[in-house]
Formats: sequence, C-alpha cells, structure tokens
Amino acid sequence: MEPGPGPGPEPDSPCESEKLVYISVSLIAKRNLQLPAEKQTAEDITEALAKLMTVRLDRENIGKLGNFECLGDVYNLYLQLNQIKKIESLELFHNLRFLTLAANKIQKVENLKSLQKLGFLDLSNNQIKQLDPGEFPESLIILNMTGNDCTKQEGYREQVIQALSALKQLDGNSVQRREDPNEAGEEDGDADDLDDSESEEDTDDEYDTETEKDSLPEISVSLENVKEFFAEIHKEMICRSQQRKKEAETEHISRLNELQEIRNQIVRKRISCCWVTTGTEPICVIVEGPGSSS
Repeated sequence: MEPGPGPGPEPDSPCESEKLVYISVSLIAKRNLQLPAEKQTAEDITEALAKLMTVRLDRENIGKLGNFECLGDVYNLYLQLNQIKKIESLELFHNLRFLTLAANKIQKVENLKSLQKLGFLDLSNNQIKQLDPGEFPESLIILNMTGNDCTKQEGYREQVIQALSALKQLDGNSVQRREDPNEAGEEDGDADDLDDSESEEDTDDEYDTETEKDSLPEISVSLENVKEFFAEIHKEMICRSQQRKKEAETEHISRLNELQEIRNQIVRKRISCCWVTTGTEPICVIVEGPGSSS
C-alpha cells in the first residue's frame, strides 16, 4: 500500500488510496473462472488458472501490477480503467499478443521490451508526458497513445514509426511507409545522384546493413498484418477451446462411469445370498435387501 498523498500535480487522496486493489489469485479466479462447485478445490483452481489464455482485470481499481505467477500462457490481457501507475511484472507473459492499459495513471513507457510477440498495445488516456520509442517491443502492429501529452511532442509520430518497423496503425491512423527506397530518385530521373540525396540518407539510416535487416522482428509487415494478427489470436483461442471441450467430454464420461459403478454397488447391496439347510443338502436362498421393490 502506498503512503498518503505526496507532492505532485495529481496526488491521490487518502480515501482513494484505501480503496486500491492489489491483484491476487482469488481476484483473477473470480473474474476469469466459472468452475462448478465440485471443482472449486485449490488444485482445480490452480490448474484452471494455468490454462487461461485471456485474462480480464479491468475496472477493478487495481493500483499495482504483480502476482501473475499463477498464470500460464496468456495471450490477451485486459487491464484498462484501473489506477495503475507503473508498467511492471509483465515479463512472465512471453507469448502475450494483446495488452490494454488504457485509462490508468501510467507516467512512463517501460518494461515492455521482453514482450517480443506483442502485436496490440493500448496505452491511451494515461499520464505519459515524455516518450522513448525505444521502450516499445519491435513486434507492435497496432499502438494507441491518444490522450497522452507525449503525442504533442514535435516529431512524435515520425519517431514512433521509425522505431517500430512492423507498425501498421498508430493512434487510429494507418502508417504509410515508402516501399521502394529508390522511388524518389527514379521519379526525379537522376539515379546517378542518389548517393547524395537526402532520401537515400534517410533510407540508409533505417537499413544500413543486411545485419540490421536480419535483426528486425520476424513478424511480417504486409498490408494484411492487422487481420492476420487477430486471426492468429482467434485461431489459438479456438484450438484451446477445442482442447477444453475434449477434456470436458473425457471428464463427463468418467463421471458417468463412476455413477454407473455406484448404481451397481447399490444393487449388489440390495440383493444378498443366504445359505440354509433343508434335510441333508444346503441350498442358496436369495434375500432382497430393504431397498428392494419385489
């Protein structure tokens, strides 16, 4: 829990601080699991949390990120409309594709470089005044920074686009790039002077060597990237859903078998065999139990 309000342009009131929520296993389970009563043991909850692909923790008045160790291979993480001030504790999500931290109190872009598969990032309506584009993962395809003062910086859009070679959409607007670095020189009809042109110098700064090209993220930068990105997430979610259905069917069959065995046991208890002697030979007499309906 943070101390009371300190100096700053937008201090939190003591009342607000007391209401802050911190992420816990129970909170994650409450928002994201729908287990039947008989499956709500600690072991079952732990297993179910580890299988979550999408985690929703929006609108919970969360004040600090952390306690994600119970989660596994998460692809989509919703954390918008909270009271989060710092981006942290996300390095566990190596396969995270979709992250929204919109409408929080974040003041700095940091601790995102390890998310090398992140394609969608929403940091809109935070309190980011200064921006270092180098703090973003290079895999980003869609980025939303609207509602932050950093978007008013001179050259903001150009700097972000230059830093993120895979970016296709920034703040709701498509990113346009020159496909052919020699295009300007060819249009001028002066290919011999390309070495001295400003356009080629810019191009050389971006792609100086083949090594730099190889260091770019593996993700494609075709015009279909945005659709492919969401299609990939959808496909992965369908596969996980199918897997869960198979597991549910297997469990259902197992429960039916258990139920049938219980019924058989009840029948066996209702009918017993009693040996009696009549004359010189013992005979077996079937005795129906109290639950019999003979």
